[in-house]
Amino acid sequence: MATLTSQTIAATYKDLLKIDATSYQAGVVSALRKVEDGDATASALSLGTTSIAIDATDKFYLDGGTHTYIDESAADIMDFYAGGVHMLSLDKTNTEVVINEGSADINFRVEGNGDANLLFCDAGNDRVGIGTGSPDSLVEIEQGSSGGLTLLKLDNDDVDKNVILIEAANTTATVMNIDADALTTGAVFSCSADALTSGNMLYLDDNSASTTARNCVSIIQNNDAALDATALLVQSDAGGTGMKIDKNYPAALVAADTITGLHVDFDHTVPSSGTATQTDIGIDLDVNSATLGTSTTYGMDIDVVGASSGTHTVVGLAVDVGSADTNYAALFNGGAVGVGLTTPTVRFEVGDGNACRFRVSPSDSSNKVSIDGWDGSSSYQDLVFNNNAVTITATNQNVGIGTTGSGTGGSNTVPSTEGAHLTFLHIADVHGSLPAVLNLSGGAGSNDTVTGEVRFSDYEDTDETLVALKGLQSGSGAAPEGGQFEIWTQASAGVLTERLTILHDGLVGIGVPGPTARLHIDQSSASGAMPVLRLDQGDADETFIDFIGSTAGDGSVSISSDTTTDSAKFGAIRIEINGVHKWIRIYDTHS
Repeated sequence: MATLTSQTIAATYKDLLKIDATSYQAGVVSALRKVEDGDATASALSLGTTSIAIDATDKFYLDGGTHTYIDESAADIMDFYAGGVHMLSLDKTNTEVVINEGSADINFRVEGNGDANLLFCDAGNDRVGIGTGSPDSLVEIEQGSSGGLTLLKLDNDDVDKNVILIEAANTTATVMNIDADALTTGAVFSCSADALTSGNMLYLDDNSASTTARNCVSIIQNNDAALDATALLVQSDAGGTGMKIDKNYPAALVAADTITGLHVDFDHTVPSSGTATQTDIGIDLDVNSATLGTSTTYGMDIDVVGASSGTHTVVGLAVDVGSADTNYAALFNGGAVGVGLTTPTVRFEVGDGNACRFRVSPSDSSNKVSIDGWDGSSSYQDLVFNNNAVTITATNQNVGIGTTGSGTGGSNTVPSTEGAHLTFLHIADVHGSLPAVLNLSGGAGSNDTVTGEVRFSDYEDTDETLVALKGLQSGSGAAPEGGQFEIWTQASAGVLTERLTILHDGLVGIGVPGPTARLHIDQSSASGAMPVLRLDQGDADETFIDFIGSTAGDGSVSISSDTTTDSAKFGAIRIEINGVHKWIRIYDTHS
């Protein structure tokens, strides 16, 4: 207050007080009756050198009326009224300052140096605006295009307290909606936590019991023109894990359902026009590793463990493609692929510590399984299995077993009587001195069942067998088992017929499946018009047949030395010598 020295109040401050003359009491110098006295008693007015004081129960009017005043409504509570509206309360008793204590439709505004709405409270709509005088949300912060400042910055130095805690009771509305339709290169939401240790920079918790489908977080970039925009960027320049998805399914939930840890739904709508070349990638993994020590880098590490009870099927990776002109389920470039092992040494290696199996199963029985050595550009290369255990040459598809190819891989020089030929199968032991063996083992394991068969078919009809070589299990059944060999041929316009049989005991039959002699030839046709056995001896100095056996003169062994002709003739058999029929006489006994 002003200091009054040798002056009257009326002379110095003509409008400071309003004095009602009817309230003056003669003889009481310090008494003052105000227009509305708080207790209807005389009011004391104290004038000091630095202040003016009135009774605590009285109001201090400033406009000469009854609507604008200051009232100490209680001890240490100063209430300010303007036009009859309770505008401000300074409450020391309750330790608060209240603006618009009367809950009137009176806005509150703090003006800055250049911003008329540095802080604006819209009382009629119960909203707060920062940088705006017309907030359309409960709290709205707005900065002009030339503001040049961070819109909102939260700096929390308390190491164990949240920077922002949002507790929302929303049922259908979005808890937090960030709209940045005009964004170009800046950041809509920037959160820095340089001192973070074990907490979360951003923690979103959806503990709603509702079973309706919903998204805990939705990041949507849906402007067709934003071709170079990234909807979600997770960048980790330090630490062990860039992004971690930890999906747990409660054991109490037993209803039938499909549980997904990560679902990527990528739809590229066919454009209405244009023929530009485009590449669509559902998931693009680009991993670059650098270290001075020993390291192992995984582009994708898949670890799937199935349930320990019930009937369960585990699939580590399922790839399903289709509907394109060219479909690739997987492409692997620049490295080795291991199935069942962690350190493959070749491009593709299968091994699980037990039996290894590689199977190709066409979905349609009419489809063929094709394995080739195409180099991807111009020619086929040789196929080599198990260090040349099996080799298929590319030039003529010859097969080598135990060798790098079948001969020279082309036409071999052979005697003119055989003609030129191709060796399509060559079996050899190039790593040692053992004989080459082709082992066919099959069948039912019982007598008279085929264990292996080699067939020669018609070139134009591969289902029609012309010649068959068969191996059978035969004999008494005692170990070791006996073997039987058969040669079958198909006559012209005929059927496949057994021609040669070698039994387990060495008996050979020609034209007879069950020979009863070391060599049993059966000309079963009555109109065969050919001899049963023809011997063609080109060496004039050698015999046709050499009979070797024991000799005796009494006929007791296979060769008799008796030269007499005492016994009767049994008859004769017909033979041919140089195409001329002859007869050999047969006697009843050896003489």
